[in-house]
Amino acid sequence: MRLPAILLFTLLSGGATSIAEVAPSVGLQVENAPVANEEMVRAVALAMQDFASEIPQTVRMTAAARFLGELYASNPSLSRATNLADLALGQRKSALLKALARESKASGAEASLDGLATARVQAILEAAALSPSTQEEASRVLGEIRLTSSVYHRRLREGRMEDEDLLSMVRRIKNGRQERSVGAAAREDSAASLLSEFSRNNQQGAAVARLRTYVVDCELKTSSGVNQRLVIARQRPDRFRLHVYEGGTLQMVLAGDRDRLERWTRGTSVAKFPQNDPGAAEFLVTFIEPLLEPEQFTVKKEGEEKVAGTEAVKLSLVDGRDGRRSTVWVDKADFRLLKRVNHEGTTMMYSDFRDEGGVRWPHKVETSDSRNRSSELIVKRIVANPGLVSDLFEIGDTPAFDVFAFDSAMTLARTKPVSTTSK
Repeated sequence: MRLPAILLFTLLSGGATSIAEVAPSVGLQVENAPVANEEMVRAVALAMQDFASEIPQTVRMTAAARFLGELYASNPSLSRATNLADLALGQRKSALLKALARESKASGAEASLDGLATARVQAILEAAALSPSTQEEASRVLGEIRLTSSVYHRRLREGRMEDEDLLSMVRRIKNGRQERSVGAAAREDSAASLLSEFSRNNQQGAAVARLRTYVVDCELKTSSGVNQRLVIARQRPDRFRLHVYEGGTLQMVLAGDRDRLERWTRGTSVAKFPQNDPGAAEFLVTFIEPLLEPEQFTVKKEGEEKVAGTEAVKLSLVDGRDGRRSTVWVDKADFRLLKRVNHEGTTMMYSDFRDEGGVRWPHKVETSDSRNRSSELIVKRIVANPGLVSDLFEIGDTPAFDVFAFDSAMTLARTKPVSTTSK
């Protein structure tokens, strides 16, 4: 267990004579805990003074202890460092400011939080070589973060926002994807601005960037009237696993990635997924809605139309990998995805939007194809980042065993209550 920063400061400032003296009272494992010595803590606190001189020394000391504790936990070899040069503090300024904000909040010194947040944004700008990286630019970006997400702004001020999340938001703002209000974006002819607003309105902060795996548990009523249960898991960049159940019995498993697709059906052995339906294969290996990650697509605004009485913006998408075309309609007011027609002429209508894992997902999808066959998909629950291991995305030579392992991993998806936040 890592030594809490405030306890470490108590030890170093004379409140206790040794770690061993207080460790038993808080259940610490002393033997393997990498602990900064007093000289190193004081040296880091002194270095913090260069950019946080207004912060009281006691707060800087606890922040230095927190910073070193987290640094040693992630880089154990650095616990043997004997001078500041070994820690490369210049490359860790954002982490130093994060620790200062955390301890300033804890000590009640909230007047310094805005200044620390601005300095941290500037440190991120400098580290990522995002020009300009001036204090004025950092202040402007911080204001954009506040307007975009009050939750992430508060987490940043309080030292609870990770660098990767902050960098993701800063990049979006620097690229102009979060500079227009919803009303202005609706009047804008640029497809890029529409994509920016779609991204901003369909996720909280950088939720999509943080999404690594997710599981969708749903019910499908097919055109022939058959009711199926579908459980699909996806992992970045393109791994998936789909289970199809009828009457509570597993009938089929599909798994793989863009380069390798396999199928198992009841009563047969594992075989390659047939390539006569590339559209279905592409759907399976697409990690998330392309409008949220449009880097592989060319997007063009085609005009404005009504969809089921709702004013919508019409966009065409061309997949840069295979040239497939599709058309989508996005709600002009709040940027919900209303409708899609894929390259085969299949139409999908989306409704019942709810927040799951910080992303807005449709929980009802009605589909009709060019042969007038229709189906209805109802999402029961979505679990974000359930911690699936990569092996679960391979069927292997013993599908029955893999099915058991996969179903065990899906326990969370089957028991987690569905979100009640509807939009």
